[in-house]
Parts: sequence; C-alpha cells; structure tokens
Amino acid sequence: MTTANYNLPTITGNMTADVVRDMNALAEATDDAIKSVSEQAGSSLSQHALELPTKTKLGHVRLQEDYISGALKNGWQGTFLYAKNDLGIISLKLIAYGNVTTGGTIIATLPLGYRPKAATIIPITTDLNGGIKFLIIGEGSGEIIIPGDSMLEANRVYLAGATFYGGE
Repeated sequence: MTTANYNLPTITGNMTADVVRDMNALAEATDDAIKSVSEQAGSSLSQHALELPTKTKLGHVRLQEDYISGALKNGWQGTFLYAKNDLGIISLKLIAYGNVTTGGTIIATLPLGYRPKAATIIPITTDLNGGIKFLIIGEGSGEIIIPGDSMLEANRVYLAGATFYGGE
C-alpha cells in the first residue's frame, strides 16, 4: 500500500515490517520527488539556495533584516548598526570613539520599533586593555547614554554588541 499523494510506501497490519526495505523505499521516493521539483523549477531553485540569506532577499524566511546604519551624536564617530528579526529581537553593533565621555552624554538614539522593553545595560570594551565598561539604553527614549560612573576615556575605540527584545 502507498500514500495517496506521493506514492510513498506504508506498512499495513497484515504485512511484516522490513525496516531497511521500507526506509530505503521512502528515501528513494523522497529523492525522486525532490528531483522532480528541482527539474520543474530549473536553475531558480539552486540559485535561490545560493542567495545571501537576508530578509530583503528571502522575504518568506524568518531572518533578521539587513542592518540599518544609525547616527552617532555629541562628537562620537564610527559605526552604529541595528536590526530586528521577525521575533522582535534587536541586534546592536557599535564600533566608535569620541571626545565627550562625560556621564549622561547621549551617543546615539534608537528609533521607535528598535527600542528595548526596559532600560538595558550594554557591555562595552575598549581597543586597549581597558576592561569592560557599560552603556545604558534609556527606558522608552531609546537613547544610548554613558552612565555617570563609566570611566570611558576620550579618543579610544570602543566596541559593543547586544541583543534584546524590542518593546517600542
């Protein structure tokens, strides 16, 4: 007996199960079905598999969108990137330096839709042996702020990466 759609083998109550035979038959039938679909699709199926997986190129696949380049503020320069996936998880990357390292300084702001649900602490480290320091994303504002006790030094490259759930 076989399945209605793809003629795959099934085991009935009156037959003796031969696992090896049945698994091989299933593998062969599946292989034939995939080959048939691939031939009908032509080269588009193999080309689709080779595309860089991003949300813009594979809209039906649940992947993170392409990173968006954000603006740095108050004399900070470098790269500030953020992106969100379909599950509402935001990824943030920061490689930047600045002259203003005073506590309370806002170095960037995340737009609506990319802000965390609550105030979030982001670990940040320097290019030299400076240890781990922190930035804060303000609750509701999306402002990335240097905390008062951060002890960041001017003109050092700082690196940060974080993921968090978005909350608007």
